[in-house]
Amino acid sequence: MAEHGNQDTIRLEQLSLYGFHGVHSDERSVKQQFIVDLEVALDLSAPAHSDSLGDTINYEDLYLVVKNIVENRTFNLIESMAEAITKTVLTLFPVATARARVKKTAPPIDGLVSEGISVEIYRTKG
Repeated sequence: MAEHGNQDTIRLEQLSLYGFHGVHSDERSVKQQFIVDLEVALDLSAPAHSDSLGDTINYEDLYLVVKNIVENRTFNLIESMAEAITKTVLTLFPVATARARVKKTAPPIDGLVSEGISVEIYRTKG
């Protein structure tokens, strides 16, 4: 797959994953929900014409990478988690860019009423 030319997008949206992450020890002792969005840019003209999975990135492979990072590693910060996701995706897949948004659905902030707090990391290959 070419990494130049068309910049099309594959998105994995609202992945609900659970892990032990946070600055405080009580956060790391309880499995918490994290919502992850992943967006990658690449040229999808070959699979669009061939209709062959062999010409594109298998969405399941992307999902499994994200799932492995969230569920099997530990991070103090969601910024670090998002960075690990983008860097790993850029290393393992033929994509030009990767954008990861990680939302912590229950941040430990007294009085906070929200759906969560998120960060977004955008990285390019090279």
